[in-house]
Amino acid sequence: MTYATTTLKANAEAIISDLGSSPTVKELTIASKAAQGLNCSNYSVLEAAIQAKIDAQTTSTPDTEIMLASLLVGATQAKTHTYFDTHTVTTSNSSYPIPANASRCWVSATSGGSGIYGGSVTEYEIGVSPGGTLNIVAGTNITVGNLQLRSAGTSGNVTVTFAGVVQPIGSLGVNTPVYGNRSTITLKFEIVEVVE
Repeated sequence: MTYATTTLKANAEAIISDLGSSPTVKELTIASKAAQGLNCSNYSVLEAAIQAKIDAQTTSTPDTEIMLASLLVGATQAKTHTYFDTHTVTTSNSSYPIPANASRCWVSATSGGSGIYGGSVTEYEIGVSPGGTLNIVAGTNITVGNLQLRSAGTSGNVTVTFAGVVQPIGSLGVNTPVYGNRSTITLKFEIVEVVE
């Protein structure tokens, strides 16, 4: 059945017109629900009043008012899907591409050469910019962005540094010095995609 909504529309427009200069969230909710789907001529007045009410909220605004305003504008949390994209890197690349939706990255690698000790990391987290690039140097000494793994070489110094700061052996992801040839570099990117 098709309903005649002329009277409903006129009444909803009257509710919007009567809101006053400082309507409550409850009054705005009633006006919004009354006007829903009626193509009210003064609907933009209601939208402006709702926006003003939201803009005036502070951290001391009662929780119920924040919740009602959120429901009023139909705010929803985006649903996401998170997965890991693992890359194996064997050669240097000054602009290795970071996946567009990468939010985090973990590096696993061992520096060193034949017959010398090298620094080692297992799933050491580094910061990445989605869609950006990483400077990767693969060799006896390894660089991945701000992470550097140095072999003992002739000096005997095995170090793992991040942003120029030496990372203590045994800290999260930093292993004891490893003897032998370098391993490949493994980059494990965390990818977050909005699915709705």
